[in-house]
Amino acid sequence: MKTFILPVISIFALVTIIPVAYAQPAGGCCVLTDKSYSSKLEDLWEHRGEKNYDLDDIILLKVGRHIRPKPHFKLIISREEGENNFLEGYRKRFTHLRTLSHEGPLTLIEGDVTEEELEFSARIMARFSQGRDADKVEVHIEKPGGKVSKLTVSPIKSEDIPKEWYV
Repeated sequence: MKTFILPVISIFALVTIIPVAYAQPAGGCCVLTDKSYSSKLEDLWEHRGEKNYDLDDIILLKVGRHIRPKPHFKLIISREEGENNFLEGYRKRFTHLRTLSHEGPLTLIEGDVTEEELEFSARIMARFSQGRDADKVEVHIEKPGGKVSKLTVSPIKSEDIPKEWYV
């Protein structure tokens, strides 16, 4: 019987020679490890005053830009056409805005706003539309229950949106 002497190979060397596929650890795909998502969830709890929410509230945390100009309301502004289409399903639940004169995002307003705050929200949304550099942008507003109105606003300048408003 012949004896074979095999060289000792480190596990590291073996793994680099023979690729090994393995499942991602369970903690690696949890949305709570995503800093942006966690910040939005914390904001939701803080401004509701309680940890009372439903599945739609959780799903909406993953979509769009979340901007909170005042403690009692938040804007969810779509970032692209896919998000526009997704947010369409929530139009009847929230006051929502869309640009008429330019291509732009669909925006949901979570919370109650005054007419002045509604106009200010339209100016913020116009900033994220193709009309950001225009003098005026026409905006369609629809409240839950179907009350429709239109506004013509000047888009807010980027530097006039404080970083602290971004959730």
